[in-house]
Amino acid sequence: MHVANHNSLTAHLRKTLLTGVVLLVPLVVTAKVLQILFHFTDGLLGPILSRILGKPVPGLGLLLFLIGIYLVGLTCRTFVGKLVLKWIESLIGRIPLARTIYSGVKQLLGPFGDGSGRTFGKAVMVEYPAPGIYTYGFLVKEHLRDSKGNELVNVFISSNHLHLGAVIVVDRRLVIDLNMTFEDMIKLMASCGAAAPHIERLPTNYPSPALVPVDDP
Repeated sequence: MHVANHNSLTAHLRKTLLTGVVLLVPLVVTAKVLQILFHFTDGLLGPILSRILGKPVPGLGLLLFLIGIYLVGLTCRTFVGKLVLKWIESLIGRIPLARTIYSGVKQLLGPFGDGSGRTFGKAVMVEYPAPGIYTYGFLVKEHLRDSKGNELVNVFISSNHLHLGAVIVVDRRLVIDLNMTFEDMIKLMASCGAAAPHIERLPTNYPSPALVPVDDP
C-alpha cells in the first residue's frame, strides 16, 4: 500500500512538473527573445537620441526604428521606390562578397515577404514518398508542361528546416490544395505536426496515382 502511494505521488509530481515546464518554457523563451530584440533595436538609435535630447528615453529608439522600417517598406511599394531598390540591388550585384551575402539573406527572408516576393506558394499535400503516405509541401511553380502537354508543378517538400528539403515534379491532378496560410504551415512544421489541420477526407476529385494515365514515350 505504501509503495503504491509512493508511486502515485511520484507520478503526480512528475506530471505536474512537466506541465509547468511545458507552460513556462515558451513564455520565458518568448520574453527573452523580445528582450534581446528590444535592446538591439533600441540600441541602434538610442545613443544618438540620447545625445540629442540630453537624456536617455527607453523605447524611443525602437519606435523610430519601426517607423523607419515602415517608411522603407512603404516607399519600396511605389514605382520610384522599386526603381531605386532595383538600382541598389544591381549595384550590390557587382560586388562579389556583398552579392553573396545579400542574395542569401534575401532568400532566407523570402518566405515571409508579401505575395510578389514570397519564395513559397500555396500550401498543398501530395502522395509522397510512397503510395498511401501524404506529405505537406509548398507549390512553388505552376504551368509546367511535359512533352505530351500534361500540366506539371514543382512542389517543395521541407525536411527539418524551412529552406532544406526536396523539390519534386508532380502531376497537377495529384496535388491537393489546402486551405492553409503560410503562417499555418510554419506552425505545423514548428509543432512537429501537432498543429496540423483537420482533414476528414480527400477531395472527391482527387485521383489515385494508379488512375492517372501515363503517356507512353
